[in-house]
Amino acid sequence: MIKLVHHGVTTLLGLIVAFSSCLAQNNILPEGIIDSEVRAAPSLKLSDSDGEPFDLADSRGRWVFVHFWASWCGPCRREMPTIQLMSTMMHNTPLRIVLVNTAETDDEVFNF
Repeated sequence: MIKLVHHGVTTLLGLIVAFSSCLAQNNILPEGIIDSEVRAAPSLKLSDSDGEPFDLADSRGRWVFVHFWASWCGPCRREMPTIQLMSTMMHNTPLRIVLVNTAETDDEVFNF
């Protein structure tokens, strides 16, 4: 069974605005940013932790932060407090946070 937890929020918006301003001012991409064509995200259809269907295509036209994680993953453990803070700070924004854990039980996910 696939476990999905999602929240209708996010903080990358501030970074996007800052990045856009920087790019507009000098037309130079910051180090580590790759210029690419805009294209649709790949298909992502899962069931959330309540068994409800989630289809990324339903979010077309909105910003969505999709994070694949596991409780045993070191980098994931370090990132999660920041993602939680983003969720709290951005709860009234159109950005959506989708956390995907396909490897663990409901109990493991909720205990984490």
